Amino acid sequence: MRLMKKAKLYFCLNVILYRVSLELLYVLFVVDNYASLGFFLTPNLENYFYSWISLFTFLAFSPNSYQRVREFFFLAALILIIVPLSSLYALGGRDHLPFFSSSISILGIYLILKLRLGPNVRLNLIKYGLPTSLFLSAAAVIYFIAWSLISGAIYNFNLDPMRVYDYRGTNAALMNVGLLTYINSWAFKVFNPFLISFSLLKKRYFLLAFLSIIQIFMYGITAQKSVLLPPMAIVATWLMYNKFTKIYYYPLLLSFFIIFSYFIYFAFSQPILAYIFGWRVFFVPADLTFLYFQFFIENEFVYWSNSFLASLIDYPYDVDVSRLIGDFQGTGWSANNGFISTGFSNAGALGVLSYSVLLIIILKAIEQFCYQGRDAWFTISIILPHIISVLTSVDLLTTLLTHGFFWAIIIVILVSKNNSAHVFRPSA
Repeated sequence: MRLMKKAKLYFCLNVILYRVSLELLYVLFVVDNYASLGFFLTPNLENYFYSWISLFTFLAFSPNSYQRVREFFFLAALILIIVPLSSLYALGGRDHLPFFSSSISILGIYLILKLRLGPNVRLNLIKYGLPTSLFLSAAAVIYFIAWSLISGAIYNFNLDPMRVYDYRGTNAALMNVGLLTYINSWAFKVFNPFLISFSLLKKRYFLLAFLSIIQIFMYGITAQKSVLLPPMAIVATWLMYNKFTKIYYYPLLLSFFIIFSYFIYFAFSQPILAYIFGWRVFFVPADLTFLYFQFFIENEFVYWSNSFLASLIDYPYDVDVSRLIGDFQGTGWSANNGFISTGFSNAGALGVLSYSVLLIIILKAIEQFCYQGRDAWFTISIILPHIISVLTSVDLLTTLLTHGFFWAIIIVILVSKNNSAHVFRPSA
């Protein structure tokens, strides 16, 4: 018990260091390079006070260890959402509502997931769930490779991250035809990552390397940098469970990368690392959260009229929501963001609440079928990239349907260790 309390103390101190390093990067790099996009240094004492109180509240409820799905959700949300949002809220003088809405939603989801809720429901699993999952996944991967050759997308193969926008639209037009759009997306977001995780679980390292090369091939075809996220998330999750089990090192490691990225920028005038580890990964999603709230406070909500209610409600705008926010931002980009922003764009506070409840149900269900003990990383690695997308870049319903989160959940259920009958039991 004393060791667990000590580990939690170290974790809290390192999260504080992580926030300080992120704020220094904002002052020294982000403001100088991205003020034209609205990243100003206008510190607000009241916001600064509230931001630290909020962060300390999160740290007070932080778990002593990270073994379950809900705990990884908390860690990802704290690092990717809460700390960057707190920094921008304090140093950029941003509005209260987006900050408090995000904080209450994330903390509420985590605390409710800890409760013993939900009925015991018996679910008979498919007897051959694992072979079925492996067969469907392999078929989807083989299809993707074959279609990239047949469609001609292979001729635009590119691994240069600075040239992805030169090929993304062209290859999307060649590859994404009708329903094939969804299968293509599921191949690199769900099925090949599942095969990678399973290879690592079974210690088939040659197969792991081969499938990782295929994932890089998929990146070269799609020209989407997010394609590289699943393998990194898989390896990182495996390392956290098997090699680097002291979780408090991770915010410390992030602090090191942030400081190192600024040093490279300052010493060698090379901004690429600071761009990745500072502005793009952390501050862009935080900025978009404030922009989404600002726009839809002043304009009409969408009420899912661009989704499952399209036949009942007229969509009130000429372009989709992401492009709408990009135009509002002044960049014209497709400004995608996570479930809190998109929930608010649909129905305000009710939309955020609806998405929060749906996410609780999803995570609660996944946790019931999670592998146990040291192999728990396997289940978490399958769903973690989708959790990161839900938090930072994609509408929750879009993640479930278009991006394949639904299929990832199905796979988690099918490959559960008990293949005869599984019982939903409320977790502790």
